[in-house]
Amino acid sequence: MKNSDPISNEENYYCFSKLTRRELQITKLIIDGLTNKEIAEKLNISFNTVRTHHRNILNKTNSNCINKLVWSASRSGLF
Repeated sequence: MKNSDPISNEENYYCFSKLTRRELQITKLIIDGLTNKEIAEKLNISFNTVRTHHRNILNKTNSNCINKLVWSASRSGLF
């Protein structure tokens, strides 16, 4: 049966494979439901650094919102 979704699992995997180790770490925390402030505290980095990583993650994964990021991450098989 052919997958009818416009983005394949392989394409999702490729998008996430472009992320740095830190971006993958932050993506996992976003998926777990942490806020940017909570992520900053947990990783001992500034809130603005988290926001920058967050923006870069959305850009690299072609996601325009957190919901799409979470959906894509679940389809990638990495998380």
